[in-house]
Amino acid sequence: MFDLPADFSNYYNLVHARFLAPFVAPHVWSTILGELVRVCKPGGWVVWTEPAVPTKGERTPAWNQWLDWVEQAVEYTGGSPSITASMEQVFRQAGSWEEIERQKTSLPLHTTSTTRGYLLADQVRVLHRWLLALRSYLLAGKVVSPRMLDQGLKQVEEEFNRRAVTSQWEWYTLSGRKL
Repeated sequence: MFDLPADFSNYYNLVHARFLAPFVAPHVWSTILGELVRVCKPGGWVVWTEPAVPTKGERTPAWNQWLDWVEQAVEYTGGSPSITASMEQVFRQAGSWEEIERQKTSLPLHTTSTTRGYLLADQVRVLHRWLLALRSYLLAGKVVSPRMLDQGLKQVEEEFNRRAVTSQWEWYTLSGRKL
């Protein structure tokens, strides 16, 4: 899946990878990043972006449980839910860099207000649909029974409707200019 054709070596000015953590085992990262570096031209950029698991809230036990289930399912299916803790080290080891830039972006997932920076009612509905879409993934991850999952989803929805969810979803981006 990550063995790119040999004639792509030093081919691209920009190579971008994002949101691979749910699908990539921890021991495979160095190989994947090595491939990204290989296909990048000298002087070109490799950009890698991954999210951390959203933060938990004090008044949202159902949301917190849902996040635990997602993390467990990612691990069960062979992904890397905690790659953000070691991204920089893996990235530095993947190639020879002229420079490396690191950026962290925090996206608020708050339902406590309708002011800027918070989820509006329409956005809460979109997030609910996203959680529904994760249902089959969580069941495949065998971390929770269908009955418990449906009950948990209903409780998360109640927390959204009470506008109790306050969470941050941090995304980490590393950009490196290849020597």
